[in-house]
Amino acid sequence: MNFDKFFLKAIEQGVSDIHFKVGRPPIVRLFGDLFVVKGAPLQSEDITNLVFSLLAQAKGKHLRSFTEIDTTYSIPGKARFRVNIYKSRGEYAIAMRYIPLEIPSLDDLRVPTPIRGPLVDHEVSCLLQELQAPGKQRHWHQQFSL
Repeated sequence: MNFDKFFLKAIEQGVSDIHFKVGRPPIVRLFGDLFVVKGAPLQSEDITNLVFSLLAQAKGKHLRSFTEIDTTYSIPGKARFRVNIYKSRGEYAIAMRYIPLEIPSLDDLRVPTPIRGPLVDHEVSCLLQELQAPGKQRHWHQQFSL
């Protein structure tokens, strides 16, 4: 499988996430829903080859004894991905999230009109929540300018 072609075709169709696991075809997230890509299940060798291709770009990240590795992968001038490589039942698995090369507009993000005013005025209000223990949480509200 030519993975770069697969990645480009997937993001062209609006895919935001791609998941690879041994014994299954790739799974993609399209507009919030997961879909199995038609095709043969991926073999251990397929996933291992993809892992080493992804890590070839990751300077200083080595595949030794690990539980997971977070890195990035890019197809120059075309696409970027946030990548999580982990082990599942003794085999490598990969979760990838597409990161647009350009920041999408508020229209592209489908931001509701009432929220646009503060965003356009460069004022952002955040509500942060910290879970301290089961049933206990702390909230912070912060407003700042961009």
